[in-house]
Amino acid sequence: MKKPIFYYLAGVVSVMLPLALLMGFGLLADTVFERTLGSAGSDITVDNNVSSPDGEYVATTYTGMGGGAAGWCFRRVTVNKKDAPFSWENEKQRGGYSFNVSCGSEIEMIWEEPRKILVTYTGSDDWAGISVYQRSMSNDREVKIRYQPK
Repeated sequence: MKKPIFYYLAGVVSVMLPLALLMGFGLLADTVFERTLGSAGSDITVDNNVSSPDGEYVATTYTGMGGGAAGWCFRRVTVNKKDAPFSWENEKQRGGYSFNVSCGSEIEMIWEEPRKILVTYTGSDDWAGISVYQRSMSNDREVKIRYQPK
């Protein structure tokens, strides 16, 4: 009588153990990929930092991309105080960028005054479109931003 129970338990363990191992490896892989790739598989690269004439603000251009074969990409400008420099984690939480443009665009930033910056960017040709988002002020409303397509 003891043998059928032993075989039953052995069968249950032989099915459950591989499932538990696969789930464990899946959770581990998910954690590793999220930490190495960032949120939602994104890759963020800081392209340029330009300090204001008085050094109190820093304008940052950064590029984000991800999503694999059907991927996405953006280029953004954000303006931060020097004592609160650009951080992707902070940027995701506050959503404080002032400018967003399609990835094929080139961006240049020129400080005209300590609280006024000019952002120039390349557009698109007649066939390809361009997506642009612009705010006329920094997130803290201290720096005026002017835009000019090239």
